[in-house]
Amino acid sequence: MKDKFAFQQQCLFSLCFENSSTPGYLTEKLIQAAAAQTIPIYWGDTHLQGNIESSGGGVNTKAPVYAHNFHNTQSLIEYIRHIDTNDEAKLNMLKEPLFLDAGHKAYFDKTLQTFLLSIMEQPYEKSFRRGRACLRLFEEQRYKNYMRVLGIFKKAKQHLAALKSYKFI
Repeated sequence: MKDKFAFQQQCLFSLCFENSSTPGYLTEKLIQAAAAQTIPIYWGDTHLQGNIESSGGGVNTKAPVYAHNFHNTQSLIEYIRHIDTNDEAKLNMLKEPLFLDAGHKAYFDKTLQTFLLSIMEQPYEKSFRRGRACLRLFEEQRYKNYMRVLGIFKKAKQHLAALKSYKFI
């Protein structure tokens, strides 16, 4: 798909299933679905449910449909059908903000700005994240690999020459 976001914007619901249901494991799926103004059907981080909401920050558990809230797939499907056929339920879910804390945008903007400025404003010599020592080790390893491959080619060329002298080729 060339443009996932444009596709999602055409849908009322977005399936947002993480690769695992692990506390603290939250990827872009939920955020992208909410940004496309769809109702996310979310399965994944069980820590989002209740704990963060009661702490006054984080993800609003009223914005997505949490698959973990349902005892089986059939009851989840029935709830989705209810939302799909009930305009008031649809509007209520779509009006819910994904994040509970009002300052999240300013926080993310400031964090991103600080991160990017720290990269762009530092001297070139200090911009290597792994440091010069790691860069040198990387270059040495690359050279060793090159020499190993070169040695394989030389041996193959010698074997080919030997085979030609026996008139096999």
